[in-house]
Amino acid sequence: MVYETLQLEIITVLEALGQLRESPEFELCQISEKKPGVLDELAAERATLLEKESAELEKQAQQLARKSRSWPERRQAGLAKPQVRVTRAYTTWNPKKK
Repeated sequence: MVYETLQLEIITVLEALGQLRESPEFELCQISEKKPGVLDELAAERATLLEKESAELEKQAQQLARKSRSWPERRQAGLAKPQVRVTRAYTTWNPKKK
């Protein structure tokens, strides 16, 4: 009985070890042990990508803010607020005139 319990425990540990070795975290750990500065390099690359993405999103936000400020002007000029129509396959944007 003790022998079977011990065998089951060994199998469980071996399976867990196999899952660990297949994980991306383990691979990254192995790489960082072989090349100590790699995590700093990866972090710097990721920070650069995030800064670029943030700048692009900020640009898009400013464009949307300019468009939304023009809506009251459009209404005063006799134009309706842009209408969005959602269908099953796609969304269309259609500014309707009064």
